[in-house]
Parts: sequence; structure tokens; C-alpha cells
Amino acid sequence: MEKHKKISVIDPITPAWNHMVRILFKPFEFKKWLTLGFCAFLSQCSEGGGSVFNNFSTTGNTYPGMYGWIENNFSTFITIACLALFAILALIFFVVWISSRGKFMLIDGIVKNRGAISEP
Repeated sequence: MEKHKKISVIDPITPAWNHMVRILFKPFEFKKWLTLGFCAFLSQCSEGGGSVFNNFSTTGNTYPGMYGWIENNFSTFITIACLALFAILALIFFVVWISSRGKFMLIDGIVKNRGAISEP
């Protein structure tokens, strides 16, 4: 019969702590700290957020002349709406790309014990 080794939650803490100390303090490099901090900042770009519609009022006619203008200039309105949608989607894709790149650079910096932006 095989003996089962007990799994410990505490055992991985010491090697992880020693790895963190080795990366951040042995030797202490301010440039690497700034680079890893910048990568951590970039990796959080697409996190969090909030709601745009918290203060959106659905009661009353907020813009009285808006519906008449849309009826008179429907093709212009569709063009503006499509351009706005394209710009919003491009911004979302850019922020997600920056965040993904930041996460990759942060993981690379931690694994390879270096502060690099363009190499990873």
C-alpha cells in the first residue's frame, strides 16, 4: 500500500517569500522596482470600472429638440453613431491589449528576475 503525503497549505509560503525577497531586495535595484511597478499598473488598466448609467435619467424629456434633429438628419445620426461605436470598440481593444501586455511583462519580470519593458 502507498502512503499518502499530507498536503500542507503553509509549506509553499517560505519558498515564495524567499523568491520575493530575492527578486525585490537582493540586490536592491530602484530601476527594476519602477519597471515592475509600471508593469503592475498597466496590468490593472482593464480591471475595475464602474457604471456609466448610474445617474442616467429616464424620466422626462431631457433633450427636447434631439428627436426632431434625429428625424431630420437620420443618415448623419447613423454615421456619427457608427463612428462613436467604432471609436469605443477601438479604445476597449487598446485598453485590453495594454492590460494583457502589462500582465505578460510583469510575469516575465518576476520569473526571469529582471525589469524589462521591450524585451519580453
